[in-house]
Amino acid sequence: MKKPTLTIGIPAYNEEKNIGYLLDIVLKQSKAKYFLKEIIVFNDCSTDQTAEIVKAKKSNLIRLINGPKRQGQQIAQNIILKEFVADYLVILEADTLLFSRTTIDELVKPLITKNSKVGLVVGSAK
Repeated sequence: MKKPTLTIGIPAYNEEKNIGYLLDIVLKQSKAKYFLKEIIVFNDCSTDQTAEIVKAKKSNLIRLINGPKRQGQQIAQNIILKEFVADYLVILEADTLLFSRTTIDELVKPLITKNSKVGLVVGSAK
C-alpha cells in the first residue's frame, strides 16, 4: 500500500526562539505512516529573525511564504490550506514542541487507517 503524502503547515509570527528546533524535529520524525511532501512556513511579517532561520535550513522540503502584511493566524492557516498539495495537511503551532519521533505518525494514524471516516484530528498537550 502506498503511503499517503503529508504537508506540515506552520503559521509563524516572531518565533525565532523555536522555529529552528521545530523544523529540525519535524524533519527527524519517523515517517513510517506517511511520505513528507513539504513543510510550509507562513511568516506573518515577523519582526525578528524567524524568516532568516527558516531560510537557513538546508532542506528542499521547507517552503517559506512571507506574508505581505501582518494578517493573523487564521489568515495564515487559510493561505496554507490553499497552498498545500499533499493528501493530508497537519498544521502545527510555531511554538510547538513535539513529544517524540513518532508524534506525527500517531497524529495521522486515525486519518489514514483503511476505511476511516475521520476527517480531523487534534493533538493534546503534555
